[in-house]
Amino acid sequence: MTESEIDATWYQRPPGIKERISAGGIVVRTTPEGPLIAFAREQNHPLYVLPKGGVEAGETIEEAARREILEEAGISDLQVVRYLGTRPRLNYRKDRWMVIHYFLFTTQQVEGTPTHTERHYGLWWFPLSSLPPMLWPEQRQLIETVLGKSGYNTPMPATLILRNKEYEARPGITLRMALKKHGIQPDTVLATRNGEMLTDDEVVKEGDVIKLVTVISGG
Repeated sequence: MTESEIDATWYQRPPGIKERISAGGIVVRTTPEGPLIAFAREQNHPLYVLPKGGVEAGETIEEAARREILEEAGISDLQVVRYLGTRPRLNYRKDRWMVIHYFLFTTQQVEGTPTHTERHYGLWWFPLSSLPPMLWPEQRQLIETVLGKSGYNTPMPATLILRNKEYEARPGITLRMALKKHGIQPDTVLATRNGEMLTDDEVVKEGDVIKLVTVISGG
């Protein structure tokens, strides 16, 4: 089956069909030549897919997305940028209605060893300007909608999180400057990135997720 053979019938829910919740993501790696997007593919299958799969009991949708990306593409170094919503459709056999949640992630990981060995997934990187032949049209549309058809020219913002509220920050500026732009005094918070403490002169990087904790001063 080719990408062109996935038609509108896959996006129409038949009455009485069972539903399955799934999760995955667009994973972007920045290089000097431009951004690359991670794709998975079963062994000897000619078409590519974004890594994703079913949510298991007790998992959040983000946890499921991370697990599926590890299983199918072997990428464990993932920084979430934002939630992208759902793209529902029938599965390949048309016997389940899939509600697929997607996230946008960044990574610096170059190579990956998939852990889902039974289906022999692999990891491939492609530039936005030259996407591979894909099985699911809605995944191509999602990539083009999120990252832009003409190229990935705008850097992904960093995300600052304080008391469950998110703030965007432009890559390339210092953390101190990013905090002040949102009216947050640098000496009132502690900042961490991937569990490591940051100083306020640290440069904010593309796709960073920086968690802030309010400092309680004594008196």
